[in-house]
Amino acid sequence: MRRRDFLTWSGAGMAAALAPAIGCGPIERIEPSGGATWTGQERLAINNVIASRRAAVVRHHLGPALRPWASNAVLVIGRSVEPDSFDLTMPYETLLDTWIQQLYGPSPMGVAMLINDVAATSMGSECKVRVTLQMVSPRQSWQQRETYQLWMSDGGWVIASARWMRFEDTQAGETYQLGPYEWRRRDARVKDAREGGDPLKLVEALRDAHRWPEAHDELERWTRRIERDPPSERSAAIWALRGTVAVESGRPRDALPSFRMALRHDPKVKLPGYKAADDARATTGG
Repeated sequence: MRRRDFLTWSGAGMAAALAPAIGCGPIERIEPSGGATWTGQERLAINNVIASRRAAVVRHHLGPALRPWASNAVLVIGRSVEPDSFDLTMPYETLLDTWIQQLYGPSPMGVAMLINDVAATSMGSECKVRVTLQMVSPRQSWQQRETYQLWMSDGGWVIASARWMRFEDTQAGETYQLGPYEWRRRDARVKDAREGGDPLKLVEALRDAHRWPEAHDELERWTRRIERDPPSERSAAIWALRGTVAVESGRPRDALPSFRMALRHDPKVKLPGYKAADDARATTGG
């Protein structure tokens, strides 16, 4: 199957139902809803945000994706619009390291991206842009709200900070509205898994609750317990999972040594398509 990359947008919201092919058009076609107007500077700010998301998600290009973020940006991946104790905050250097891992290799197959509900307000050298992003892949789809704070540099608008908050998730045909009730339900699953004593179930529950740093902490403890065990497919899978969660949790520098350990336990272990995984294969002969 040939890779197909899509991008559509709308100021008033999605106009078409999801389909195998989703049209795309020039960025100038984005219009504000409700008869509002945007200034030329606000349009440039919107252009910067959408170009970055398109490059990161659909085109899978690191350079164009990070350029609008300059070198001073902060990304917050939160569980709600307001600050939350489980927010994952990544400064630019961490964001750069994480995206190098995730954007290595080809872009995902059959991915559709829709950007809608675009809003922008500017005042002087500052601008706020809000969008709703929907991702659709063969296995999963989700929607999240993204709010960007930009400032005007000598080279144009750059992103100072952003907050991404997922509010709908569809997996295996089940759609979940990620509001307070759902997060409480997922946190309860974490508690049950912790009391149950099964580390794999606990890691899965923590990832499902978007508590990635805790999941990585648990995997660090787990791998310390098995590091003296004889090599096996099971231990290799645990080390590989630690490498994967290291990237998810904004700790990508732990990924390479984890993948190397996984390959030492089983040269045929399945690894994700991260740069660290490729480097581990190159240095261990896996």
